[in-house]
Amino acid sequence: MADTLELKLRYWDYYPTREELTIESIEGLKGDIGMKIKINAQVDKISHFLYCFDGKSWNKSYDGTIDISFNNIHSPEPHYLTLKVKAVLNDGSETGTYSMTIGYFPSELYAMRGRTSPSWIIILKTDLNLFRGNVEEWILDRPTSDEIDHAVKLWGNTVSKAQTDFEAAKALAKEIIRALEPCRGIPSDDMGKLRPFQQYKRAVSGKDKVWCGNIAAIYSYAANALGIPCRRIGMNYQLFSDNVKNYSVLLAEGHSTIEIFSVSLNRWIWMDPTLRILGAYIGDSDPLNLVQLCMFLNDYGFVRKIRLLEYNLKKDQEEMIPLTKSDKKDALLKYFKKDQIFRFYKK
Repeated sequence: MADTLELKLRYWDYYPTREELTIESIEGLKGDIGMKIKINAQVDKISHFLYCFDGKSWNKSYDGTIDISFNNIHSPEPHYLTLKVKAVLNDGSETGTYSMTIGYFPSELYAMRGRTSPSWIIILKTDLNLFRGNVEEWILDRPTSDEIDHAVKLWGNTVSKAQTDFEAAKALAKEIIRALEPCRGIPSDDMGKLRPFQQYKRAVSGKDKVWCGNIAAIYSYAANALGIPCRRIGMNYQLFSDNVKNYSVLLAEGHSTIEIFSVSLNRWIWMDPTLRILGAYIGDSDPLNLVQLCMFLNDYGFVRKIRLLEYNLKKDQEEMIPLTKSDKKDALLKYFKKDQIFRFYKK
């Protein structure tokens, strides 16, 4: 007998976006055939929600709860209805209007055709997604007010000249790469006792070295201080560790990298200041996130299509380079191979 394996995609749990309205929950109606939908708003200062069925009059919901039921539930015909919903803000403005087409297929419909079946309520079409959490839940690097002032003094002018948040993120990366380039190496234990901007000061003063963990932390704190949401992602695959003999065996080498959230593109974007990479692309696509990059790197049919936006330090310019011609190829295939464990951090 064959095993049944369910593939439950949690990808979207790791990559929430900013959406006006989402579905927070769906439950069955008590004492009736139908469902109770709870709408979640990701915009501030909501007064109430408005909803209607099949273009009829609008109703109010103050908590986002909407009950959906059908008439003539034992009629052997499918029933359809369209729900429309929007939120009204305290100032009277409104979000966009979202819709959901729902079908009810009674058991009697199947019985007429000689089949035993329960009744089905199916969401046939909607532009409302399930609530997957907030972007802010993934932003753990929170600079202090003093650190924000420090970041503004160091990099604020550079970032302010950018036309978009992604351009700002790239400009910041180039500044940090240039400053830390002479400081690359194995950091001392003292660096682990310092906050990221203290690490930066210690390194650029020539007192210590930085590697990927330091560079990722410094960049993440700087980006968040300047209003660019950023998170760090760690990786390694440790098979076992012998504490007595003081050694470990890794199936995949460790590395630390980052993703920024672009509000203008409404997507997470992978960058790697350690590798001097400002983004990765497939064809003319928007920049990839880390998981997308990993999937494409491990699919031979796509490897040849990957392009890297690299920062050429000597020329002080961005260069779009095919992965197959990049000197970063081996490093990427080493860190992002199939047998790797990625560690995301969430509140």
